[in-house]
Amino acid sequence: MGRPRKTHGEAGDASLELVILAPAVFAILALVIAAGRTSIADGAVAAAARDAARQASLARTPGAAQAAALASASAALRQDGLDCSPQSPSARAASAFRSGSPRPCRLP
Repeated sequence: MGRPRKTHGEAGDASLELVILAPAVFAILALVIAAGRTSIADGAVAAAARDAARQASLARTPGAAQAAALASASAALRQDGLDCSPQSPSARAASAFRSGSPRPCRLP
């Protein structure tokens, strides 16, 4: 008695399975990494918004509050390696304090 022998038709099955499954495994791994990076960026943006609101609440005038909030948020995001500034100064002024306005963030 010995091991059953492979038939000639099964000769390349393992390499074929690897070729088919490897891209799927790499795609799932890439999605997990992207989700983790997105979660980290989301936490950094939330912390920057919290810091900006705190700085704005301490200011005495609306203009000073806006300037303090923008400076605080920019510094916090820069420290975390995120760039969430709009492309043009007019777009930045238009969306500075609008609630729920999307801001493009680029990860390094």
